[in-house]
Amino acid sequence: MGIAQVTDPQAVLSAIAEYDRGPQVFLKKYRKGKARNYHLIFKGQSYPSKAILAGAFFHQIGSKIGKMEGGLGVKRQLEWLGFNVRTDGEIEAIKFHPRTNRIESVDAWVDVMARTISQTVRNSNGQLVTRRIKLKKSDMGAIELKAHLKRLMLESGCKCALTGIPFEFPESPGSNPNFYPSPDRINSGGHYVKSNLQLVCRFANFWKSNGNNDEFLELIEAIRTSGT
Repeated sequence: MGIAQVTDPQAVLSAIAEYDRGPQVFLKKYRKGKARNYHLIFKGQSYPSKAILAGAFFHQIGSKIGKMEGGLGVKRQLEWLGFNVRTDGEIEAIKFHPRTNRIESVDAWVDVMARTISQTVRNSNGQLVTRRIKLKKSDMGAIELKAHLKRLMLESGCKCALTGIPFEFPESPGSNPNFYPSPDRINSGGHYVKSNLQLVCRFANFWKSNGNNDEFLELIEAIRTSGT
């Protein structure tokens, strides 16, 4: 029997609770080490995915699992059970964020941004209302769009593409909505396609409006130097 036998999410929760009572005892019991690349994320905390799945096997089946492969197999099984698994790179991009320690914030906000883009594309098909609405298209489906937005978020280190200001998230105490991540078209007259998307602070998106990056950066530079 292998990891595919773990089919009950409650078994994973039981393993997490056991780990919380004593991580070293848990790892020794199931003969698994600390996470090397994949981490199970639960309530903002990071857990060794392979060890947790081994513990879940014990809690569901009643015996310890034998030799098991880690990596993508463990990741897929835990995600199939409804849990979030993140790589070292994803965690490092978020871990030292000054205003949030909740890794779930990125996923939640990616969902919000993806829905916003999808709704904008649906509602902007060149129709005539009191004025003509610009035609906006996308070259990505819903899943691909979310993956691309998340990649942009992580590659930037959760910082605005225009100003370099760290993003803030609604879950963070005292967060400022002006610094929430906002999807922006690099060429404001273009479509919501991969090559034309960037993530910026909400205030930067408002200020830039229908302009382009160079115009916005010129204005920012003028503000910076006006007091000197």
